[in-house]
Amino acid sequence: MTANLCIPVFAFAGLSMVYAFAELVALNDGDEQNFDPIRHITQCLQQNFGINTVVHTYKQDIQKSWASELININSDEEFDRLSSSGLVFAHAATLHSLIDTHEQRPQWNSACHDALSVLLQTLQILMWREEDHYTFHLINAWPSVLKPEFWQLLEAKAPVALLVLSYFAALMTMRPKLWWFRLWPKLLFDQIEQCLDVEWQDALAWPKAVINAAPTLP
Repeated sequence: MTANLCIPVFAFAGLSMVYAFAELVALNDGDEQNFDPIRHITQCLQQNFGINTVVHTYKQDIQKSWASELININSDEEFDRLSSSGLVFAHAATLHSLIDTHEQRPQWNSACHDALSVLLQTLQILMWREEDHYTFHLINAWPSVLKPEFWQLLEAKAPVALLVLSYFAALMTMRPKLWWFRLWPKLLFDQIEQCLDVEWQDALAWPKAVINAAPTLP
């Protein structure tokens, strides 16, 4: 692929992922008895592999185009301001402790910690900004930083991966005008909650409260 094609390919990859999420809304697949939200959303998130490949190969070319803002999951300035603002999850240490307890293989452990850390940072940025801020793409950007080991855990429905995914369910409520996420948060969270036993319930309290409080759109 030549550099002049990277922008349309990048745009197509992004639209493909949006369609993967929107399919649930358009077809109302969640009403099917055999519908598995965890498996389906894993497939949706993996659409980012195409985006990730294009971005890493042609990052300099994309940064010179209109799409430059869409590949920046954060900025140093934002995270500096975030640190100084005191916006931190009080229970983040508890979440990381659960990962250490339940996933002790070094590479898989590291992959889970990284996935959770970036997700919590993204949540804080979107909570800090006004709802109409243009950087809603941060929701779509999170999967692109996930490591292969985390994908393996997610595909296996490992409890540590489902814990992290429950916070992604909450993240999808942060921009209610993004209609392609509309049915996902509650549907996904309910199945995650059913998969995890009582040991995990305290850690699920925050995303559950956020999802239950989210406005219901037509």
